[in-house]
Amino acid sequence: MSFKIGLMKSPVFIFSLILPIALFSQTHSLPYIKVLFIGNSYVYVNNLPAIITETANSTNNEIVIDTSVPGGYTLKMHSKDSSTINKIKEGIWDYVVLQEQSQLPASEFTKVETDMLPSAHCLDSIIHKYNPNCKTVFYMTWGRKNGDLLAKPFQTYQEMDSLISIRYILMAKMNHATLSPAGIVWNYIRKCYPEIELYSNDGSHPSEAGAYATACCFNTIFFKKDPATIKFNYNLNNSDALKIRQAVKEVVFNHLSNWYFY
Repeated sequence: MSFKIGLMKSPVFIFSLILPIALFSQTHSLPYIKVLFIGNSYVYVNNLPAIITETANSTNNEIVIDTSVPGGYTLKMHSKDSSTINKIKEGIWDYVVLQEQSQLPASEFTKVETDMLPSAHCLDSIIHKYNPNCKTVFYMTWGRKNGDLLAKPFQTYQEMDSLISIRYILMAKMNHATLSPAGIVWNYIRKCYPEIELYSNDGSHPSEAGAYATACCFNTIFFKKDPATIKFNYNLNNSDALKIRQAVKEVVFNHLSNWYFY
């Protein structure tokens, strides 16, 4: 059995490094967790797993991450994808992270009810069948910078973001899972630190600052540590990195019990 470290730079499953579990165990004395991310480009843009790994290392934690993240994939598509299911069936995971396509959680509830919720439950059931001690984590994403221009009727950022938050909380509660509330962290940063640009040029995917905020959020959820202890700034200046960690502390760490539903 082996772990695949790093992340593809395209929707093709290419990983930069493979370390056997025995070798990893021998060369890393600290306890480590094994995490599988199931999602799409909101994971592989800016190499989110690599940023999470560095934030964890800076707080004296170890993490091993693998991914199944084809571009544009929904949870329904993942639930029928043999590559995703086979990764789950490896049975080695401490956490499996589920991330829905970015617009679907803000869709009309009939679509959420028929496509998203059953697919989330299906994947969660497979996760626990093959990984009895694993915890499912839902990766709450965010509203698009200027709202969803393609939605009918048009959704503003606040409308889209609110629906996404509500639907992810619902999924976490329904499956007695954990929630990584990146979208709520983003909302806080937009209000309190508007000078920090969280979005890439498309107004949807994360910028480097957005990816860092999301990584700090996951680090806090996985290890339950104060994000103030993170010493890794990624590619950000000290001021912006500090503000982001403060936002994660306020939203996530200071209210940790809000994000665990098991």
